[in-house]
Amino acid sequence: MHPDHPSAPDDTLREELRGVTRAFQQALHSLPLDTRLVDVARLALPDACARLDHVVALTEAAAHTTLDKVDALRGSLDASGRIAASLPEHTRGRLEALIKVQRGHCAELDAAQAYQDLTGQIIRRVTQIIRGLEAELLALAEGRPLPITTQAEPDLTRGCGPAIANLDAAPSTQGDADDLLDALGL
Repeated sequence: MHPDHPSAPDDTLREELRGVTRAFQQALHSLPLDTRLVDVARLALPDACARLDHVVALTEAAAHTTLDKVDALRGSLDASGRIAASLPEHTRGRLEALIKVQRGHCAELDAAQAYQDLTGQIIRRVTQIIRGLEAELLALAEGRPLPITTQAEPDLTRGCGPAIANLDAAPSTQGDADDLLDALGL
């Protein structure tokens, strides 16, 4: 150790870690890979991701169709409200009550379609993880070094999708939940 170079022990440690990493990668590359693992990486994982992407596209299209129909129904209810305004009081009251009930159903349909956005986010997060695994398995199979991730890289999957019980943190108080809903315009 040199007193002028306090980082010398750190440099030695880094070099030793690089050597261990190289030895580990060489050992991994010398292991015979089971062809089933390669088949999974080349065929099964991309197929699974493609199927999940298809599910997201189908549910997204269905949700948009439903929401478009709800908007059309709201337009009809607006027109019915204008017609109701010109009717006699006893008839108008019943029609306005019916319109109010139908508007409530429209709001429930809007809320029910939120599942598509949430499930889509979850599925996209899962496919992102699968694609990363696929890339690493193919690198192993092809004898390429595995990409080394650092803590400086942001976790792109954080904040994607809703909080899942026992996996993600949820708002801890009713105030937190109210603030979140307010931020979302609900």
